[in-house]
Amino acid sequence: MDNLPQKCYTRPMETYNEWKKDGFKGERMIVLPTESFQEYVEHPQVKRLYLTDVGFFPHAAHHYRERKAGIEEYIFFYCTEGSGTIEVGSHKYILQGNDAFCIPRYAPHCYYAHSDDPWSILWVHFKGTDACYFPLEDCRIIHFTTEHATNRMQFLFDLLLRVLDGNYTLGNFIYISQVLSLILAETYVKQNQSFAQSARPSHSILRWNSGCEDDSSAPSCNNHNSISHRQHVI
Repeated sequence: MDNLPQKCYTRPMETYNEWKKDGFKGERMIVLPTESFQEYVEHPQVKRLYLTDVGFFPHAAHHYRERKAGIEEYIFFYCTEGSGTIEVGSHKYILQGNDAFCIPRYAPHCYYAHSDDPWSILWVHFKGTDACYFPLEDCRIIHFTTEHATNRMQFLFDLLLRVLDGNYTLGNFIYISQVLSLILAETYVKQNQSFAQSARPSHSILRWNSGCEDDSSAPSCNNHNSISHRQHVI
């Protein structure tokens, strides 16, 4: 899970030898030599978001990775089951089933599976000009609360892996960029909307809808002001 390997022995060697960086039964992992596809990376529809590594580590017992200087890509995790810890700087974050988290670029970090219930994780390293439109620097855990949402995330990661199992064409790189955008939108846009909607009193929504449909004095739902108001409410 690292295209810039770096061993950092901050624990006694005999302790480190109990950890594993990769090589898990049933794992899927693809590392792209982006320098070989630089022409693709510079394409306007690819440079928005492109990955360098992607994979799935199931029941990743003894999984451990540490990078004191971070790396130049964002690292996005989606934990399907089990648990593990991610340390970014001086902060610790515990991931459990259906949690997502992103490590910022160049941030010192380490992460590891818990020994009593090791995590299964989908992960991707990526960067691109559109990364700034998502709160990837916030270091917060996003929890997926519905079966539909978790199914979508696993489906999208499966798409990434299946496309990369095929040919490395420009069309596939463009497709991958779109799938990455969907993964981030599902995490940082859709999940936030779901939380906001669940926290908002339902009668407020009904009253606003009713006003648009029945109240002749209410502003038209087609004019600019009502659109702005709706965006603010949502």
